[in-house]
This record gives sequence, structure tokens and C-alpha cells, in this order.
Amino acid sequence: MALPLPQPGQVIRYAYLWWSEARVGREDGIEIPLPTKRRLGLDAERSWIVTTELNQSTWPGPDIRPTTSGEYLYGYLPEKLMRLVLEQVKKRAREKLLKAVTRTE
Repeated sequence: MALPLPQPGQVIRYAYLWWSEARVGREDGIEIPLPTKRRLGLDAERSWIVTTELNQSTWPGPDIRPTTSGEYLYGYLPEKLMRLVLEQVKKRAREKLLKAVTRTE
């Protein structure tokens, strides 16, 4: 069965490849609020959305991983947080500060 096309704000389980695993600090990241993490069924450890880099891949691609329920989708970010993330990613792209890693199958 084919997965539906991704939608903005979806939180999926994905094997992300970092631009630089040696990067120190997260000053450009947005912390995911604990109530959002609870609603999505994520763990209580601190989690961050990084807006300085992204992965480019085909959908669904081999890097999508099933959650413990067997689905790929945890749920959605709140609209306000999603707008903030999108705004920051667009800003980084305009400033030519957005790094992209192209994933292959």
C-alpha cells in the first residue's frame, strides 16, 4: 500500500542524516514543547527542530521508519509552531544558510 503524500507539520519517524554530526550547540533549533511531544506519543527527552539544514529525498523512500504502532506518522505539530519552523527555514534559504543533504534510495 502506498503512503499518502506528506503534509506540512507532520511528525514522522525518519532516519535523518545530519550535515555535520560534529556540530556543537543548537542555537538555531526550536525546542518541541513537552505537551506537543506527549500528544504525539514521543519520549520525554528534550527534542529540537533544526532549521538550518534539511534532507531531500523521494517519498516515501527507504529512510521512513515505522513507529511502534506500525505507522509512519506520529501526528502534527501545532499550526503556530509549524508556521514558525517554515518561516525560519525560508529565512535561512533566502540568506543562503540552509544546508541540504540529498538522500538516495
